[in-house]
Amino acid sequence: MGADLPDLTTNDPEKQKQEESGGVTVDNSSRDAHDDLLDLRVAKDPNVIWVGTDDGNVQLTRDGGKSWTNVAPNVPGLPKGRG
Repeated sequence: MGADLPDLTTNDPEKQKQEESGGVTVDNSSRDAHDDLLDLRVAKDPNVIWVGTDDGNVQLTRDGGKSWTNVAPNVPGLPKGRG
């Protein structure tokens, strides 16, 4: 996987207002409250990689990260926009 990994989250600015909400703050946690990668799995074929995000995306690449597809809509029972 190259250094040009695209943003695989929803990158929803409405979920990135930690300082305004009084929730987890950047200064005391050094991380965002949303739009983070939670899990990365590489299949036996190293070109097949699955990524799950905290905002409900399940991304899949079959070409080592050159292109990605959000397959979350295809997962039965997965709540839309989780996170």
